[in-house]
Amino acid sequence: MKKLFENKKVTFGLMTIGLVFAIVIVSSFWPFILDPSRIFTKEFLTDELIITSIVCSVTIAMLSIAQASNQANPKSELAQAKVEFKNSLTRIANHSVLYQWIKKVLQTRDKREIAEREMTKLLIPYEVFNLSESDILTLTSVQKFNDRYYGPYDIKKLKKVIELKKRISKIKFVAPNYYTSHKSFNSDKTLSELAKTENIKKIFTIVLQLSARILITWVVASILASLVRDLTQDGGNTAQAWMKFLSRMFAFVQSCVLGYNMGCKLNDLDAFYILKRVETHTLFLEDTSFVYVDESKLMYEKGANDGQEIHN
Repeated sequence: MKKLFENKKVTFGLMTIGLVFAIVIVSSFWPFILDPSRIFTKEFLTDELIITSIVCSVTIAMLSIAQASNQANPKSELAQAKVEFKNSLTRIANHSVLYQWIKKVLQTRDKREIAEREMTKLLIPYEVFNLSESDILTLTSVQKFNDRYYGPYDIKKLKKVIELKKRISKIKFVAPNYYTSHKSFNSDKTLSELAKTENIKKIFTIVLQLSARILITWVVASILASLVRDLTQDGGNTAQAWMKFLSRMFAFVQSCVLGYNMGCKLNDLDAFYILKRVETHTLFLEDTSFVYVDESKLMYEKGANDGQEIHN
């Protein structure tokens, strides 16, 4: 039983059930009726503002607490991902070599994978992508390029291929040092694409979960706050005070659940992207064919050769 209550999600869930049970008791022994005339009155709006402030402040507070608590737990996904990332990074002796591999191999390969994925959707061979724009537009009829026949293809699809070429050429990946720092689901996106969308993914998660949970909590709490005691029964003021208290406590507990779940979810997202960096490290270490080229030396030699040509 002790281990059960160590799970904070279970604890918050049981607290919510307890509050709902208390609401059932109060509304059963002291019957309530819904009074539409109370909506948008000063008293109603005051209750709603209090509930909204409770939801927002408690959610934000619990989000921070959950992130810190989850991160401090050595068994959490984020803590384990950071350990794996650190161990992976120590295997890379020279970060400059990794950075060059990312630029010349990973990002080049990822661009190709993106292009291949989109060309498959168009039902056109990838080799067509590598043709010039003028050659692509000739494929409305059968044409031969590099000892292979292509076409005929619909002109609309060929124009989409040209648009794809332009889109691929404009892709901007994250800086290579992204893969040597852990700060910042199954998917068909490449490692470079995933890295680029990390912050967008986090913001989307926060907005989606926060909006949905606040809406649900606000609606339920609003219904409870709009209930008035049926004055044909006895003990109206006391029962209504209890219902107001319970509606606010419901908003409080639900906000705790929301904030805690969001904090854990954001940490899990961090862990996901950290492990993707580790995957990149593994690919780099397994690529024995890559040969590092000292770019500063090449630039020096190029400058010297250019100077010699001008002198001649």
